[in-house]
Amino acid sequence: MSEERRHADCLLSFIRQDQAWAGWVGTVLAQAGMTVARQWWDFSPDQDYDDLAGRAVREASTIVVLLSPAFVNSLYASREWLVALRRRTSEGSPVIAVVVEPAPVPEVLRFDRTIDLAAAERDEGLARTRIIDGIAPHSLRNTPLPGVAAPPRFPGRPAPIQNLPPRNPNFTGRAAEMDRLHAAISSRPGPAVVTPAQTIHGLGGIGKTQLLIEYAYRFAVEYDIIWWIPAEQNESISTAINGLASQMGITQHTFVDDTVTAVWNALAHRGAWLLIFDNADSPEQIEKYLPPQSGDVLISSRNPSWRRVADPVELPVMRESEAVAFLGKRLRDEQGPDGGAATEEDRRVVARRLGYLPLVLEQAAAYMEDTGLEPADYLELLAEVGEREMLDRGQPAFHQDNMNRTLDLSTEKIRESPDADALLKLCSFLYPDDLPRDLLGRVS
Repeated sequence: MSEERRHADCLLSFIRQDQAWAGWVGTVLAQAGMTVARQWWDFSPDQDYDDLAGRAVREASTIVVLLSPAFVNSLYASREWLVALRRRTSEGSPVIAVVVEPAPVPEVLRFDRTIDLAAAERDEGLARTRIIDGIAPHSLRNTPLPGVAAPPRFPGRPAPIQNLPPRNPNFTGRAAEMDRLHAAISSRPGPAVVTPAQTIHGLGGIGKTQLLIEYAYRFAVEYDIIWWIPAEQNESISTAINGLASQMGITQHTFVDDTVTAVWNALAHRGAWLLIFDNADSPEQIEKYLPPQSGDVLISSRNPSWRRVADPVELPVMRESEAVAFLGKRLRDEQGPDGGAATEEDRRVVARRLGYLPLVLEQAAAYMEDTGLEPADYLELLAEVGEREMLDRGQPAFHQDNMNRTLDLSTEKIRESPDADALLKLCSFLYPDDLPRDLLGRVS
């Protein structure tokens, strides 16, 4: 960077869900001659902004904030957030909102200017013009910085063929797991004879499905085809593949295997694609459905035994900071989080009491939302009626079953194996509250 321009012309502020938009907007501004510093805001509340931002951010001439439903629904869409942002940047630096998806913007967020890319729909040229005209100074336009690559694919234009479930605006955290998945897929060296799949495995209710849905949306710009395949039963897999065949203009054959072969042959000539097999039972169940051509495959499963056909990644429960942030996001009112230490501590205790399990946290938040209970009241009720009773209350969003039903399904699966059923009963009898996992490892 030259001596005359040691600070950033623009700070681009966003949350991780919108990183595809950040990449596109940042590159467009760089092509217009602006130096851009990117800063995501969805860090833990206990992290210090100044440690994360650095001098370039504090001296930015213009601050651009990407607005979306995920951002508005986050803890950062509050008056306190905007005051902090203004206080830590250059005096007089304008704060410009760029709306990347339609979202009701809280009145507490007052920006100097708003640029609506959502209204541009899928018109990349119009969106580019609005960004440059609304942000780039005339003195810098048409003087692109050296070495600036072409922008990535326009995020406003989704994959031509896709059938993703709705995105969860309350998705929180999981940055390390998301980065690990993307790094593993991105590092694949060119076309492969056998598609290297990534398998997310873990307990029921731990968030496997939501992680893969968020992954698909977050990196959608990298694909021409994204296809979601419910993999609980062979019939649901066949139905999903028939649907993909229809979308690709492929005639369905009498026998499912022939349709599968036709789809996989066509995928070899259709650019980048991502297939997601959700809730697969075992490698043996879906191995014949795995495509042989180069492409990306993600699998979710409760079964950890996938190493023969895929790289298994175990998904743990949420970190405490993620669980507390999730509850804060789900329970915030229209004025934003109150920031009270007691309220945050109550959320922390709720998260710890519920074991940081995403489905249980969502169910608890739904119940508190429906009944108007505060976290402290919920804790009292939990102590009074017990966990089993509370896990029947509250209908979680983006999940068809509550935690009790999820546990029942897991138990039914265990009972299919007499040995596993006997071991479960023995463990429950010997230690009904908890059992050290390493004990099983020592005797196995």
